[in-house]
Order: sequence, then structure tokens, then C-alpha cells
Amino acid sequence: MRFINNIADNGGAVYIEGPTSNVSFTDCQFIGNIASNGSSLYLYMGSVSFEQCLFSRGGLNSGQGTVAYAYYGTSIDFVSCTIAGNLEPDSPLMFLFNSPTRISNSIIAENSCSAPVESMIMGVTELNYTTIYGNSGGNWVGPLEEFDGVNGNVEEDPAFLNSDDGDFHLAENSPCIDTGNPNLPNDPDDTVADKGAFYYDQSFNGVEEQPLLPADLTLSPAWPNPFNARTTVELTLARSHYVEVELVDVLGRQVKTLLTGVQPAGVHRVEVNASGLAAGVYLLRAQIEGQRSQVQKLVLLK
Repeated sequence: MRFINNIADNGGAVYIEGPTSNVSFTDCQFIGNIASNGSSLYLYMGSVSFEQCLFSRGGLNSGQGTVAYAYYGTSIDFVSCTIAGNLEPDSPLMFLFNSPTRISNSIIAENSCSAPVESMIMGVTELNYTTIYGNSGGNWVGPLEEFDGVNGNVEEDPAFLNSDDGDFHLAENSPCIDTGNPNLPNDPDDTVADKGAFYYDQSFNGVEEQPLLPADLTLSPAWPNPFNARTTVELTLARSHYVEVELVDVLGRQVKTLLTGVQPAGVHRVEVNASGLAAGVYLLRAQIEGQRSQVQKLVLLK
């Protein structure tokens, strides 16, 4: 399941409240969500777990917790998660108020943040087999300092496949391969658990399998989003098509034409330049001849 480009006052993707709440998320992606507190998660009491989840490109209107804002006794588990590429230099990734949090077999890397975690009364109680690296506000700082270099925790480049384009799979040379929590089940390729949300498949047989092209038109999430100068969207065509890509406002009025004409099969990068545009919400609309359009929400901040 993917939670992409949602906007809310609290909890851009997920808002959970209540002492009896017991919710689990597995193999989910939280990308490009925005809120005042907790761009992806706003958690108030209860018990919540995340396994093999990606948290990326979160943004805040104000407040705290680019990834999560939790308080009043919320119990949280992050297992085999990747937290990377988030965008708020003045906020911690997690703001925890009296919320015991356990993190295992995960990667927290390459985030713009004031710190990975800020906590009051109770925060991170367990942290093991986790890589923390390249965060602008520091790595093993604040409540994480006591976990530095113990319980399998390290500070080293996780070697993502292409973090600039939002691809947080592990490259072949990643030190996160086979160095995860040995108490977890093996990865599907029957090797020791890799760290993070995406395991590296070592069952590769030496014959590269060509990826299947999509049937029609595929749009990737814009990056960055929200943006304040320019953002880029990739569209993939299965075969040559006449394509129209335009930017419209929330009333459906055309603002800019971004791409028009016959385009060959493959991946095309479309840049949205915000010059001359007012701050607000816009819609990028892409259509190939004879088919329904695809729409993606963009948020311009100035």
C-alpha cells in the first residue's frame, strides 16, 4: 500500500487515536505527505507497528515530526524500515512524548532534519541492527547517543541504488546486505536479513531479466514535492504515443503546457518551473491519445 502526497492538519497519511488501537502496517510506502505535525504519522495512544515500510519526502507546514508525532503512551515498533530523503531541516524525524519506541533492522539515512529523534519523558527504548548515516542534524545524537556502536548499530553509507531519484533499494555493494538482525527470518532469497525496507535479491542467476514495460502511461511521484522553485516528474511510455502534459490549478484552468507531441517509448523527465506561479496546490495532468488522463497533486511553497 502506498500513501503518497496527502495533506492534513495532523498525520498527513495516518492518524490513529485511542488506547485500544492496535494497528500494523507491512510493506507500505509513505511518500511526499504533508501535515502540521507528523507528515506521515500522528499517533495518540494505542500500539502501532511498521514492518518493511519506506518513509520519504515528508514535509511540514509547522510543528514537529517529519515522519512521526507520537504522544501519551503510544507504543511503536519499526522493523526493517527505511527512513530516507525527508525534507525538514528544523524538525526531528520523530517527535516522541512518553511513547516507548523500538527500532530494529532499519536504515535512517540522508534526511534533512534537526535530529533523527527528539523525545520527552520516554522515547526510543530499544534500537538494534540499524544503520544511521548522513542526516543533516547529526546521527547518534540526543536520545540515540547511548545506542551508538552497540547491538549491531553502525554509522556507514547504506549505498542506496539511486537516492537522488528516490530509489532506496540497496546497491550490490551495500554494507546493509546480510548484516541485519540474525533473529529475524531470512530474506526471501534464504540469506540473512538485510537492513531496511528492501532486501537485495541474491538469487540473481547472472542473466539480466528485462523489466516489463507498463501497458500505458506511468507517472512517478514528483520530486521534490512540496517544492519552491522546480520539481521533476518521470513518465514512462510502453510505446510511442502522442502525449500531452499540462499544469492546471485546482479549478482545472490550464497554467502551463509542459510537454506535447509524439514521444518515443521509454522514460521521460518533465520539469515544472515555478517561475511566475503563486504558492498553492496545482495538478499535473498527463494524457496519451485516446486514454484517460493521470493526475498528480503538486504543492508549491514560497
